[in-house]
Amino acid sequence: MIDCKRLKRFFNEKAEEYLRYFEHFSLKNLFKVAARYHFKHLKMKRFGYILTAHKIKRSFNRAAGTYDHSCQVQTAAGEHLIQLLHQHPLSIRECAIDLGCGTGIVTEKLARSISFLEFHAIDIADQLLIKAKPRLIPHGVSVYPMDFDQLSLDKKSFDLIFSNMALHWSKDFSFLLHTLHAYLSPSGILAFSIPLTGTFTELQHYAALNAFHASQEVTATLEKMGYTLCAHHQEKKIISFDHPLAALQSIKKTGANCVHERKKAGLQGKSLLKQLAVTQLTYVIGYFLAMPCAVKT
Repeated sequence: MIDCKRLKRFFNEKAEEYLRYFEHFSLKNLFKVAARYHFKHLKMKRFGYILTAHKIKRSFNRAAGTYDHSCQVQTAAGEHLIQLLHQHPLSIRECAIDLGCGTGIVTEKLARSISFLEFHAIDIADQLLIKAKPRLIPHGVSVYPMDFDQLSLDKKSFDLIFSNMALHWSKDFSFLLHTLHAYLSPSGILAFSIPLTGTFTELQHYAALNAFHASQEVTATLEKMGYTLCAHHQEKKIISFDHPLAALQSIKKTGANCVHERKKAGLQGKSLLKQLAVTQLTYVIGYFLAMPCAVKT
């Protein structure tokens, strides 16, 4: 007879080690293992979170070899966010951090454009960080693996928290913004870009998609979590492709093909390609700059 309470306590303590051990398992087999040990009968919220993080990490790690040649949209968004940041009067960031730095292309551009004493760059995907380190370490950037949904930093105050096309992967976006608020210095700034509602609209009838936030939802959440908005706007980019397969591969090659939760069954593989008649993809990108409410701009 299995002691479920003891098993649950053990699993919560060892969840990350457990998943690293089963890194080579498919998610289907992970669920089978979980069910075998009665996890399906337990309210395992942490198990669900860890599995989601595992999916995201695995998806981006698999794209490590193709990311740099396929991230034109992400790079352009990052460059625009840096330009928007420089319009803000505070130009010196003594301590900065980039959440979801990927292979470091945009992070390097940011590090070259601001003054800082400390600069941290984190990402959940360790294979992307292998590519990021040669770019960033020569600029004095500390690079290490970390999930921004599970921030645990010795540094407690940042003048700049930057993130380009990453925060939408959070399991709990509102709680993440709340956490980041606590890490901002009184005059610090949170600068981020994320894809918004309307992104990949061409695929909505063919495949399961992540639910993107609306711009009004993001601004309302920022205000609720104690921020003052300094600037925000959105832009639409339409990228054309020669054939549907190229459109789908452009997503996969940047690791963005991971779906948080499949609320509906989407077509996959050959079934998808047979019905898909899409030769362009829409990106609706939101840019947001915010500060703690005590600071007036």
